[in-house]
Amino acid sequence: MDGCETSDGQTTLRARRCSVKFVFFYSPIYEFYANHITESLCDHFELKPILINDLVNDKKLGGHTFMGGVSIKIELLIEEIKQNMGNHIVFSDATIFVNSKTTLPLKTFIHRHAIYDLCFADNAINELYNIGFMLIKCNDKTLQFFEDVLRDLKTFNGWDQEVVNQHIRERHHNLKITKFDKSKIVCGCNLPTPFKSTFFIFKSFIDHNANQAINLNKRLEMLKNLNLITSRQYNENVKDPKGKRNY
Repeated sequence: MDGCETSDGQTTLRARRCSVKFVFFYSPIYEFYANHITESLCDHFELKPILINDLVNDKKLGGHTFMGGVSIKIELLIEEIKQNMGNHIVFSDATIFVNSKTTLPLKTFIHRHAIYDLCFADNAINELYNIGFMLIKCNDKTLQFFEDVLRDLKTFNGWDQEVVNQHIRERHHNLKITKFDKSKIVCGCNLPTPFKSTFFIFKSFIDHNANQAINLNKRLEMLKNLNLITSRQYNENVKDPKGKRNY
């Protein structure tokens, strides 16, 4: 990845004026998204991209990448909370699209939610908390919350997002929790027309396939159809499902 100078030569990309740290994790097949986030936000946030191995989906579980007790997201999040005690972090999946026209108000928007311990994207379709985009106050309470989530996730081989929502419903450790405005941090299978010029972040939903290349291609096709990326960008980044090569 390129586009920003690094503070340590490897892992942390810093904005010219330090801000809330923006942590996201990605695997090699999602490099398009990692580059997009970096290019869009490096002047506004301190970025920390974390590279992990490509995940293998389980066909028996409907193909969703994080079902079946997959714990990498929660494990990474816990480590980031420990490393940033007393501060706030954004923690995000790689599969978000940033509106380049609204990056300045995004920064203000994020800071406005710093009064909460946890702030999640609104899952929109069922009003659950979506853990693909979060603002976290790093303290003992949030650390304990996610350590409890991790324990139950591994014990019952659940879905990380479902376990988080269950813990919020049943025992949220006296945390102050809210959701982002769903017209600004948009989750869904489409980007509603009224939001297209004013959204900050779009977190796309797809029907997951056991093949990660197919999942990537579905997301890129959605962005192309929404005119968020060009046909050329689409063609340069789609993958061959048989070998992860560009078509």
